Amino acid sequence: MSGTETPGPGAAGIPRRSFLKVGAIGTAAVAAGGVALALRQTVLRDLPKDGLMVFTPKEYAIFAAVADIVCPPRAEGVPNATDLDVARTADRQLAKLDVAVQKEFKILLNLFDSALAGFLFDGRLKPFTQLSPAKQAEAFMAWGDSGVPFRRTAFEALKRLAGAMYYIQPSIWERTGYNGPPDVSGYREAIRQKREAAAREAPAPEEPR
Repeated sequence: MSGTETPGPGAAGIPRRSFLKVGAIGTAAVAAGGVALALRQTVLRDLPKDGLMVFTPKEYAIFAAVADIVCPPRAEGVPNATDLDVARTADRQLAKLDVAVQKEFKILLNLFDSALAGFLFDGRLKPFTQLSPAKQAEAFMAWGDSGVPFRRTAFEALKRLAGAMYYIQPSIWERTGYNGPPDVSGYREAIRQKREAAAREAPAPEEPR
């Protein structure tokens, strides 16, 4: 079941600078993973009925697994990340960004699931998506606690985006005690009026002599 996206954190919630440094290292690792361990397959998921705009089926499955960790089942009656199809929401929000950002995030997802990266960093032999839910949570936290800076940066990028795409959905606001994005329309109107008043009161420019 897909949630309904509304204006809010949206694409602006995607931390552009959070994964900028992943690109070079990630590209090299994914390229090196073209053999051996990296050949182990991602566990795919059912795709949205209306398809994908940015993610491949593989990337969709990886992000969906991450979102399940960041936004686990809560109280009874509160939908989780899979219920709301948070990965689909992320796919739609990424589509609003430039291609360079999309490419870097896709590299990050493929590196995160890579069995080769898992072996090099944590000694595991399976892709992230092949792990049990408990082992996935353990592997995810290992990125956040890593002594390697780009792994911690990647962890924050994935965590923030998954959280933003969960809380952007109005269907969970009341049930989780979240009041939704702040209404800044009044503030914007006040700023507009202040600027217009300042422009009216500004002295007229002197005519050239």
